[in-house]
Amino acid sequence: MFLFAISLFYCLTYSFDIDSLKQNDAQCFIGELLDSFNFIQHIILEIDLTKFESCGVPESTEQISNHVKGLIFFNKEICELNTQIIHKYGKGLEYLKLYNVTLPVKTQIKEITIFCPLLKDIKIISCNIKRLDLSDCKNLNKMYVGNSSIPIIETSHEKSHLKIIILKRNYLFRIAEIENKNMHISRIGNHIQANLNMFFSNHELYEITLESNRLAYYNLNFENFKGKKMNISSNSYEKVPNSIFSLLQIEALDLSFNQIPTVDDRFSRLINLQILIFRGNSVITKLKIPSQSIKIINISFCTDLDEIEINNPLNGLNIHLCGKQSVKISGENVEESIIVLELNSRLSYPNYNRETGVVLLKDNLCQYKNLDELMITIDSFVYFRNCISNCKNLKKIQICVFMRENIMTDEESQIENGYIKNFVKDLNDSLTIEHLSYRANDFHLFPSRLTKIKTLKYLYIYFTEIDDNIFPLLFLKQLKEIHFTKNIFIFDISYVLSRLINVRLVFVRNMKPDKMNYRQITMAIAKNK
Repeated sequence: MFLFAISLFYCLTYSFDIDSLKQNDAQCFIGELLDSFNFIQHIILEIDLTKFESCGVPESTEQISNHVKGLIFFNKEICELNTQIIHKYGKGLEYLKLYNVTLPVKTQIKEITIFCPLLKDIKIISCNIKRLDLSDCKNLNKMYVGNSSIPIIETSHEKSHLKIIILKRNYLFRIAEIENKNMHISRIGNHIQANLNMFFSNHELYEITLESNRLAYYNLNFENFKGKKMNISSNSYEKVPNSIFSLLQIEALDLSFNQIPTVDDRFSRLINLQILIFRGNSVITKLKIPSQSIKIINISFCTDLDEIEINNPLNGLNIHLCGKQSVKISGENVEESIIVLELNSRLSYPNYNRETGVVLLKDNLCQYKNLDELMITIDSFVYFRNCISNCKNLKKIQICVFMRENIMTDEESQIENGYIKNFVKDLNDSLTIEHLSYRANDFHLFPSRLTKIKTLKYLYIYFTEIDDNIFPLLFLKQLKEIHFTKNIFIFDISYVLSRLINVRLVFVRNMKPDKMNYRQITMAIAKNK
């Protein structure tokens, strides 16, 4: 199949399957189509190489060729014909993606990118490329390489403008010709270090991601990195590499899903560190955060973590604590500093003990008076029975509801509806909730009472069943947007939705009755303005 896609102003996409057309007809069809869109400023061509050779190079005017900003190749070896395509459209090309592509033995990536002087972004996924030479890409800002085996990566040392490098889940620098297995790890480590040194020599480099590359097997040095963001998650580290503590300029550090048992006082050297991601380090039991600059801490799914000590936290602290039974958070005024909190209430409940100066995740949200955003996983709205009205600054709530596996009885359903009613009443009486996100795990019926939150501006609904009881939306005077994503519309609610004047509706992959037409709803809203 040849898939031809056009993106108009990065918003609209049109696709055409032209398998049924003969070679000459296909070329003419594409060429005439391109020429007819003479107002287009940005075009992306997406090409399945498995049958592309039967179509030939699309004919189009030079004006249209210059508007092609992106090429996406997938499936098959890049051959001479496809080099012609890049030569034809590469002059104004800014984005190139290769997915599941193998270059012929004598072909190098440089032979392709040399035709793309304006290339800013390259993405390589599941490819087998012996040498990635990007030294001719003087304008390259971002490089992504994932699930690939690439022994050597080269960029221009002196004129590189690379700001973001992402290397995920790669067979990094596998060297097949090494016969002495005892030398294998050392040699690979040397190649990795050489590539890192080359990347780090570029002082424009802002962010590097080295996720899932088994880096713990090699004694690597990161001290020459001058950027702001580093991700070395999922690399089997059992301790934080010593060289990390020399990165005085670093602002965001991701150490997730390693096996690091402790965070020592050396973190206090990282005076600019604002974001620490420590998710999934299951062996750590106590986490001490000595840096006073940290604003965001993500320690979700650290299953053995019992205590967190935060010294002199900044106002505006974000804490993400999903997946924990109970955690003590000690530190002066820590509860007043927290503005964003993520919890799984099926496992954890927060409570601040003023006598001991410890937050124990157990009972309620009373003490988080400055909380602005709450992300919570619950199995019942009974969680909100205590003191959410004390969170006077709360503006955003994201609720994920995991219902019990057994179906609730009528009595249990009535009790749950009572909890929801009280929750909405507390919000309307005491708070100004502007954003509400509701996500179900089992496509249960969306609680229609949530449409009565008077100050609501943005509503996001995921994985629910939606019936015709959401008509209270019509009375929300401040409502601006509703996003429906992967829901099941039990009834045609076009009548209700079409009367939401000045409300933007977004529909993504929902199931609906055939007669429920999104386009007609949108047109009706526009007509009623």
